[in-house]
Amino acid sequence: MAALEGVERNLYQFSLEAGLRTSELIALIWNDFDMERKVIHVRRACVRCRIKETKTSSGWRTVPLYKSAQEAITSQLSLKPNTDGYVFFDQKHNRRWAGDQVIRKRVWMKAIERSGVKYRNPYQTRHTYA
Repeated sequence: MAALEGVERNLYQFSLEAGLRTSELIALIWNDFDMERKVIHVRRACVRCRIKETKTSSGWRTVPLYKSAQEAITSQLSLKPNTDGYVFFDQKHNRRWAGDQVIRKRVWMKAIERSGVKYRNPYQTRHTYA
């Protein structure tokens, strides 16, 4: 994924190191982070372009932030934030991603193609984390 830059690179670096679903990544806000304890609180997801609570109550969880995830968030903090307070956002429109399909088509598929790796869907980042 070395060809990715900025928000897109941070999104996937964080994804690989935190194990969140793409829908959960889209819904992250800065208040979800506890940088002192080095954890993130997952409480919501973006489903069909709407922010809502996670699918099940077991989806509410606290995830430790390992070094590479912390680095992605530190890098993300240094970028111009979007006005809605979402951590990862569509730089083209300066607002949160509309949904996971936009990310998959505009970012993921191009990065996979450039890498020469056989296609895998973005959900595989969750499996990589596990």
